[in-house]
Amino acid sequence: MRVVCHVCGGGRTGERSCDLFEVDGGVVMYRCYRASCPRPSGIYSGTVLDIAERKRVQLPSIRSLTVSQRRWLACKFRLTDKDLARLRPMYTDTQRYWYPVFDDDGEQIGGVARSYTSKPKSLTYTDGNDHVGSWYGAASSCLWIVEDQVSACKLSEYTQAVALLGCRIPTGLVPKLRGRSIKLALDADALGKAVEISQRLQSAGLVVEVVALSTDIKDMHHDEIERLVNGQL
Repeated sequence: MRVVCHVCGGGRTGERSCDLFEVDGGVVMYRCYRASCPRPSGIYSGTVLDIAERKRVQLPSIRSLTVSQRRWLACKFRLTDKDLARLRPMYTDTQRYWYPVFDDDGEQIGGVARSYTSKPKSLTYTDGNDHVGSWYGAASSCLWIVEDQVSACKLSEYTQAVALLGCRIPTGLVPKLRGRSIKLALDADALGKAVEISQRLQSAGLVVEVVALSTDIKDMHHDEIERLVNGQL
């Protein structure tokens, strides 16, 4: 059931961005898909006695992209064949592009259904109420943190990257960042949010550098991304 979120109020437009779903014992849980929601998931009503008994979110039906859909996506974000192989995009029965979500071990833990024509723009489906972002690329000394999967996928040609799937740090992600040199590069219009996240991570003892972008990474050419990673942009 899709309703206006009781936490963020659906933002300025009162968007119906919150899903309600019932788990065992009659407890109703909620999940808000607005990136700016300060508390996007939890108990809507009732009391959870055993968190392990929560029902899994029902994933949408997905299928392979048609040739034209694949070509459109590649052209929109300047994706190479290698990018597409890492991203593994598909298409849902609700007319959205589907990007699998991978944990830091490369296991698929859900997906994001992304629309480029309607709202909400992104619907995130992951196991449980929290996640660890979506990871791309082999382990490297420097880890780049970005908002979306397309940006992380393109970055992973040169360095390991993780997509937050929004503009907040998932609680489960923080422990996986320890001992890493972190570059935080949110989209060009989210510099203030990047500074806020950086301060939170630094207070947890992490080394973080905020990278101010004039162009979103997903919209960059690969030579620009390579220069960015090498500190030449």
